[in-house]
Amino acid sequence: MNPAPSKPGNQSDPAIDGSQEAQQVEVNPLMHLVAPLVAVGATFVVRKVLEASYRGITGRPVPAPRDPNVAWGQALAWAMATAAVAAAVEVAVYRGVNQAGSARSTEPA
Repeated sequence: MNPAPSKPGNQSDPAIDGSQEAQQVEVNPLMHLVAPLVAVGATFVVRKVLEASYRGITGRPVPAPRDPNVAWGQALAWAMATAAVAAAVEVAVYRGVNQAGSARSTEPA
């Protein structure tokens, strides 16, 4: 039994989508409540670790952005570093929690 011929623009290219099967991910609705809470907690802990590390390495307190005695470059560098680490932690937590609470099913394309 031969499949019906397809039109030139309707074929899915395995090189583009990675496989010939479409994956549907069903995320547990509870994860939409859990993920933000875990992300906030993890970000808080990581910021405290960063601050303690900074104090331990430099022997000085963390640069306060509102302190007029802190140089612009130093305040900006600290803000960028903490923001980048916090964003990375947030992405990791959201992906991990969603992956833990999801069920994958494969259906033919």
